[in-house]
Amino acid sequence: MPSVDEVVLAVCRLPQDFYAAKNSAVGDLVRSSGYPAIRSQLTVERLAACLRSHPDWVAQWLDWSAGNRSSPSWYVIEADQGGFHLGFYDGQRSEPPAVITDQAMAVAEFIHRYLQHISPR
Repeated sequence: MPSVDEVVLAVCRLPQDFYAAKNSAVGDLVRSSGYPAIRSQLTVERLAACLRSHPDWVAQWLDWSAGNRSSPSWYVIEADQGGFHLGFYDGQRSEPPAVITDQAMAVAEFIHRYLQHISPR
């Protein structure tokens, strides 16, 4: 079984792995990352620390969110007035998004919520 740090790295690079492995399903990549086995140990803080070391992965997650057309789903986008909006769209309406000023933290929150959403227990 991979360590928590290995899973954090695998989760943070999911968009990169998804685009590199053109025939992989997101669920398959999430499972192979080791996420299901350590989901309770995967914290927003660990994700943010990893993302701060890999700013290119932050950009890939922002692109991932922007390109997502499924609903219901979480999203993270850059806010017009600075910071980032983190929200949930249910297909008909969106609750007012949270504004998070730290980019790595905003994307980490998105990843954490997105994975919980697509990988129910």
